[in-house]
Amino acid sequence: MRALLLLVLAATGCATPYAYHFETSDRGDHGDAIAAQLHVADDAIELDVTNHTSDVVQVEWNKIVLDRGDGTTTRLHPASDLGWIQPGTTAAAQLVPVAFPHTGSPAAAYEGRHLELAVPMIVQREPKTYRFHVVVHVQPR
Repeated sequence: MRALLLLVLAATGCATPYAYHFETSDRGDHGDAIAAQLHVADDAIELDVTNHTSDVVQVEWNKIVLDRGDGTTTRLHPASDLGWIQPGTTAAAQLVPVAFPHTGSPAAAYEGRHLELAVPMIVQREPKTYRFHVVVHVQPR
């Protein structure tokens, strides 16, 4: 029985820890109306949206979705209420919850995976969805 317990502990304790690197494949240029910068971390996505129009821009914060590239999605929301974006201003949002596995084959499976962040907005009174693309790289620590 003790040997079985040691075997189970050894098997569960041997999972390789991984570090993530996220490479955005978009420059953040979405026409003359909106500029955006995206930074992905292990526990949040930082999204800065700048309104270059003369009208307010409404980001539909409760409809933002992260496609994880494996058929699953995660609905994200800002950590704090940001409201509308006034002309000439930038809204900085920390989108949560984001979680990626840190060990074993679930983490390794993210290598080379393409993620897509879909951000619906109303810009100049028209609904649009801005899409941001990220390639994931993982490496053993």
